[in-house]
Amino acid sequence: MERKVATTVNIEFIGGKDVMPIEAYWGPYPHHWMEEDYKGKEDPYAEMINDEYFKMIKECGINIIEHSHTDYTRYPEEFRKSLELASKYGIGYIVLDEQLVKYSKDENADLDKIAERVAEYKDYPAYMALYVVDEPKSKT
Repeated sequence: MERKVATTVNIEFIGGKDVMPIEAYWGPYPHHWMEEDYKGKEDPYAEMINDEYFKMIKECGINIIEHSHTDYTRYPEEFRKSLELASKYGIGYIVLDEQLVKYSKDENADLDKIAERVAEYKDYPAYMALYVVDEPKSKT
């Protein structure tokens, strides 16, 4: 049997080819869908986008946040804060932008509009990719 060299992933932002990507599927985010449940009570999830949680994620060895409900379309301030904190702690961030999810379903989508949209956040150091669809399927 011939010896083969393994292919490595090289993501410079998280440390390069000698660092194994370890992803968390969910990142910190407020639970907006529970606002009714917390009316008049303290929301224990309201302030999860902060240094404490991102530092904890980094200390756990997680170096990429794969998905979060911190959607740029609906919660741009939370989204930017998440990207800033991920950048600060050297954690790659895969972006959820519901507007781009809609564009992905339109075979006539304007590519210039998509590029303009991505340009609004692509320069954050933590920005790695776009989350568009989970478990894609065919029509057949």
